[in-house]
Amino acid sequence: MGAAPTAGAADTPARGSLPAPDATAPDSDFGTLAAPPSCVRSWTTSNYAYAKSSCSGSYTIKFVWSYGRDSDCFTIRPGEQWHHERPNPWSGFDGLRKC
Repeated sequence: MGAAPTAGAADTPARGSLPAPDATAPDSDFGTLAAPPSCVRSWTTSNYAYAKSSCSGSYTIKFVWSYGRDSDCFTIRPGEQWHHERPNPWSGFDGLRKC
């Protein structure tokens, strides 16, 4: 005798597969941090990352590092320049993000 089919087996996703996205879910960037506008420029040296604003308004941003702690959020105003020290020798500068 063969095994009886299990109820709902066709509706169950295969092991290790992802369920289909919910069509009613909002399409948003919630939880992701956007980059500041291009008028906030960044660059690095061997031990520091820098940010300088030529914007007409202020932005709350932070320095983002791979393999290291990001900076706290701070407000950069028109004409200001800020810097943040590399958290450790293995950290790479991933850029600036708005808070």
